Amino acid sequence: FIPLWVKLGQMTIAQKIRAATLGSSAERALLMRESNRVVAEAAIRSPLIQEHEVIAASASRLVSEGVLRIIGMNKEWTRNHQIKYNLVCNPRTPFIISSKLVGHLRENELRSIAKSKNVKPAIAKLARQQLQRKSP
Repeated sequence: FIPLWVKLGQMTIAQKIRAATLGSSAERALLMRESNRVVAEAAIRSPLIQEHEVIAASASRLVSEGVLRIIGMNKEWTRNHQIKYNLVCNPRTPFIISSKLVGHLRENELRSIAKSKNVKPAIAKLARQQLQRKSP
């Protein structure tokens, strides 16, 4: 028995891309965190990927900025409120994407983001501004 992460570590880049595209959800989850951008992006663009995998990837701080950008640009995925919230809370999400999603969050989520030290300061400031607009 060889662990999956060992098998993936022994693969070439082409084999990793194939595994990311056609492999299991466990393979995609590991390959999304790959340091090679092409492999990570192949995993998120897989036709077999499911919404719960995208939710987990959007919350992960180990995922690259490119993967988070792909998630944020996909309109089908950003319909899910949990993905929007995860993207805003993830400090690796590009500012352009998170700033567009701040306006879609609920008031209690905005309060927690405004106080949080784990988000970018600019996002926390946007959340505070959004709260001021919503409250009379």
